[in-house]
Amino acid sequence: MNQLVALMIVLAGCGTPSSGGDGADGGASSGGGGSDQLGGYQSGTRIKMRELTTPDGARQFEGWYDTQLDVDCAFFVSTDGVTRCLPAAGGEPVYFDAACTMHAVAVTCAQAPTYVTFATPVCPQQLESTAYPVEANVSATGGYYLLSGTTCSRLDDASVTTFAVGPALPNSMFQSATEDIE
Repeated sequence: MNQLVALMIVLAGCGTPSSGGDGADGGASSGGGGSDQLGGYQSGTRIKMRELTTPDGARQFEGWYDTQLDVDCAFFVSTDGVTRCLPAAGGEPVYFDAACTMHAVAVTCAQAPTYVTFATPVCPQQLESTAYPVEANVSATGGYYLLSGTTCSRLDDASVTTFAVGPALPNSMFQSATEDIE
């Protein structure tokens, strides 16, 4: 368990993006121009740009959104060695249910993310990421558990709710991407 490293903090990954998509199952490279392009970034048929826009027309790139899975995503190398747009919510897989038998994520927002991504170091400069479904609430609001050796200890925090993490999802579920040099 100590070899697992946090990719991002779930506490910062709560919420739902305001943009939506068409649910198409396409690649991350495609087409359209005009409003689908921003600073060299371009939406595909499945993976769309998230951006902020002001009433006077200012625009800023904010990240990526997977229309098929209805989640924010970011590009990471998955365990099959392929770069994929994996769920952007992440965390440390060191939390547990009250019995310390099932992994859990601790969140401070009212709703847990649909998926969570954990990264594992495979060598000093490389991480491999795996996505997991976030399942039912496993403890009452106000605490989460850590396992140290054989001791399962509750950490109290009135703002935290703990949700179970299911088995790893297949990498093929997430849109792949390739790196090009122009």
